Amino acid sequence: MSMIMYGAVRLAAPVESREGVESYYRELSQLHGLVIEAGAPPDSYLEPEIRDLWPKSDWLRFSLHGETQEFASDSMLMKAGFHGDAILARDRGRLSPENVWPRVPQWRCLNFMFWHEFIWDAYIVIEHTSGDSALVADIRRVSLTEALRDLWLNYSWTQHTEDPAIYSIDLARLPL
Repeated sequence: MSMIMYGAVRLAAPVESREGVESYYRELSQLHGLVIEAGAPPDSYLEPEIRDLWPKSDWLRFSLHGETQEFASDSMLMKAGFHGDAILARDRGRLSPENVWPRVPQWRCLNFMFWHEFIWDAYIVIEHTSGDSALVADIRRVSLTEALRDLWLNYSWTQHTEDPAIYSIDLARLPL
């Protein structure tokens, strides 16, 4: 498996807020063991239709990966799965694979990274490096909770798919 996760957030005030959001991402990365690389991936890596979703300076791109990998998210996805398994082993039947993800450090980080006062809109993309690319035509407009739950169940917990996915995150919908 060689999965990559990346996306972009639309900033309320591009010049004033970019540095603040990048600093916020660095702090989240240190706390949760997930690397949020602001400004990545580069244009040359992206499919043109994905790149065209974020054409202006008010969008800040990011990639998500484990501590030792450049762009690849495999170690982060697997480590998150191990964390989820350990949490479920300690739990006493109150949690399940479907609802443990908010307690997993990497998924907590993903959740928090979108709740910043200067972030107005967001996308998350996940793709397999040797497979098909995510298509703009397949964008799913969902709440952050729905996107994170789907990513957790399909790519980290069960790892039963390598199909690409692209989520347009509706940040106006509060978490469930």
